[in-house]
Amino acid sequence: MKTTRDELLERGKEIVCREGFGAFSYGMLAGVVGIRKASLHHHFSAKADFGLALLERHLDRLEGERAAAEFDTRRGSAAMRGWLRDRREHLADGARLDLLTAFALAAPDLPEPLRAALGKARDAVTARSRSRATSRTRRARSSRWSKAASSPPARRVMRPRSIACSAASKPA
Repeated sequence: MKTTRDELLERGKEIVCREGFGAFSYGMLAGVVGIRKASLHHHFSAKADFGLALLERHLDRLEGERAAAEFDTRRGSAAMRGWLRDRREHLADGARLDLLTAFALAAPDLPEPLRAALGKARDAVTARSRSRATSRTRRARSSRWSKAASSPPARRVMRPRSIACSAASKPA
C-alpha cells in the first residue's frame, strides 16, 4: 500500500518530468494530489528536501537496475529495445524530460545538497552504462574463447607454386 509520501513523490516526479524542477511548485503538486499546500510541508519542509527525496528514490532505482544489468543475459539489442520501450511509456504518460535531465536543467539554481545528489545520480548512470558495456564485452570474449577452445587451431598449408604459375611470372 502506498503511503502519502510515496504518492507525493510519484505525482511530483510526473510534474518535474513535464515542467522541469525549476518550474515545479508545491502549489502544482497540491493541486494534482488534492491536498493543501501546507500539508506538503509535513512531508517535505522545503522544495529542496522534496527534490532530494526524489533524486534519492531515483538513485535507489538506478542502483537496482545496475545490479540487475550485471546478471542480464540479453544481448545488447534486446536490452536497448527494453530501454526504448520504457522510455516510450514514460513519454506516453506526458513527460517531456527524463528526471535527471529536468534536474540538470535547473542545476545552476539548485542548493548544494541537491547538486551533490544530482552528481551521485549522474555517476550511477555512468556506472550502469560501464557495467552493461563490460558485461557485453565479457560475454563476447568468453564466447570467442569457448569457440577457440572447442575447435583445433587452423593450420595454414603451404603449397608449392605450380610450374605454370612460376613460368608465367618470370620476365621475358
